[in-house]
Amino acid sequence: MAKSKVITKKQLKKQQGASSRRKETAEEQSFTVPQLIEQAHNLLAQQHFQEAIRKLDHALLQEPGNREARELVGIAECEEGDVEKGRAHYESALQVLQRRLEGMQGVAQEDEEETEQEVRKECVMAFVAMVEIWMSDLCFEPEAPTQCNSLIQRALQISPNDPDALLTLASIRMSESNPAEAREIVVRVADDVIQVAERLEMKADELEKVQAKLQAQVDADADFTLDETETTGGDLELPPMQTRYLLTRLLLEHSDFGRALKMVDTIRGEDDEDVEGCYLEGWGWYCRGKAMEDGVVPAETQAAEGENAVGVEECYIEALGSLMECQSLHAQQNHPDEGILAHVNELVAELEGKGVKVDVGDDDDDEEDGEGDVDMS
Repeated sequence: MAKSKVITKKQLKKQQGASSRRKETAEEQSFTVPQLIEQAHNLLAQQHFQEAIRKLDHALLQEPGNREARELVGIAECEEGDVEKGRAHYESALQVLQRRLEGMQGVAQEDEEETEQEVRKECVMAFVAMVEIWMSDLCFEPEAPTQCNSLIQRALQISPNDPDALLTLASIRMSESNPAEAREIVVRVADDVIQVAERLEMKADELEKVQAKLQAQVDADADFTLDETETTGGDLELPPMQTRYLLTRLLLEHSDFGRALKMVDTIRGEDDEDVEGCYLEGWGWYCRGKAMEDGVVPAETQAAEGENAVGVEECYIEALGSLMECQSLHAQQNHPDEGILAHVNELVAELEGKGVKVDVGDDDDDEEDGEGDVDMS
């Protein structure tokens, strides 16, 4: 007589788990590498790091040299706490990028999917990511300062004027208790970005004139030709929003309110409903007003403003208007950053406690007078 086999609940659960894993593995094997990478991005955004690692492991089985998959698994491993493993993946991704960069130098790139400039940027960001690991997870290691300086210098050798690399260098200098050099670097980057923004604005004005010229020629049924430089901004390009957020914060940290608010203008000009840009605008005006109230506005700022200097009340009114707008945008967009909202609410309460008021008036008055009324009791 055959002996019956009794399956315990624990065994059944184990078998079901194994079956589920086999099913997941089979499904993942059916996905392409781009699909797996996209899924990993979504999982990382939700902080499901182990699941993201599994997806990326399958991607790397198909394409061991895939640089993006290596970078993402490096991020996931670091977030999971395995810094050494994460760093190894970053280094592998960086080696792939450097080999690609070496192969592109001096070669015509008309048919290349990526330009040399794009690969240089990716290399720089990989070095920056590794610096961040040393400055956070590995900051207590004795070799951390040396590693940070070595890595950022390698990034700057690839792209000497890259804003992200330079701002990372500024952060390193701050960690070394060298605020003067850090500020010098931040100001240099800010001035470059502001100059690009001003030139782009001039190009936009020129483009309007060109379009008017074209329309006039079309209306006159005349032949026309345009030089390419008349219709483009050349190679002018502002850094990504994230870089400008960081730059604004660093400028405020160094009490450079004028440049910080000019940087915010580039963010708000690009997207006037950007929550973080609106927050930084309010925070910038608040910091400027608070410094004036405390009598600690840098002499450089006062000299630069001259007759255009604004008072404490004006700063606080501007701050409250931007912060209240940020509250509204945060709610409308269901923005995920609760930290921003908490700080905004705190600042609004403080300003209202000081008696600051923003009265936008009614629409009819705005149309007649051109602007709303502001008041600070």
